[in-house]
Amino acid sequence: MHSRIPALDGLRGIAILLVLLGHSSLCGMYLFPGLDLSHLGTYGVYLFFVLSAYLLDYQIIKGSVWIIVGNHPNNLSAPLGLSKKVIDI
Repeated sequence: MHSRIPALDGLRGIAILLVLLGHSSLCGMYLFPGLDLSHLGTYGVYLFFVLSAYLLDYQIIKGSVWIIVGNHPNNLSAPLGLSKKVIDI
């Protein structure tokens, strides 16, 4: 059972919009004449990075992620609680 956070879906939508506006300005398609929105794509990417870090940290703190260090099966460590997923680092 996956629990979704609806507010994060809205933030993902905003990040996508920022990246699209940035790319369209770089291609010469100005949706708002006189405004250079090419820098917005960078902020959209930053927002994606922040959301990804938050969601990954949230899963690690909940204890639903195992972290594998190295290639040997005995190098398995779960930082908190029992695990449901495996991430290979």
